Amino acid sequence: MRILVVDDDADFAWSQVMLLKLFGYEVDVCTVGTEAIGIIEQTRPDVVLLDLAMPRICGLDIAEELQRRPELRPRLLAAVTGFESAELHAQAAAAGFDQYFVKPIELAKLQTSLETLQLKDRRSK
Repeated sequence: MRILVVDDDADFAWSQVMLLKLFGYEVDVCTVGTEAIGIIEQTRPDVVLLDLAMPRICGLDIAEELQRRPELRPRLLAAVTGFESAELHAQAAAAGFDQYFVKPIELAKLQTSLETLQLKDRRSK
């Protein structure tokens, strides 16, 4: 499974990359939000962990662009944010996010989401 981590906080992004690689996932990273769509076009990840609050472009805008371009839509689009807010959670859902994680991401919850996706893959084969 290929995962893309998009977060302008390079330390956070690279720590997520290292953890996910330890679990055996193929992981790419993008620390400049304006480059995210281009990387998604190139790598076609199964999962995108997308920060909502980035300079120049927010994760909600990127998610909405992915909704307009369904050929780029990952199988799992997860919002990642430092804010727990019912309003932001609703905005994320409306923008097309499948999951909502508050930083620091609870590794067990993320792993459960990824394993569920892999299980669906196995069942569909």
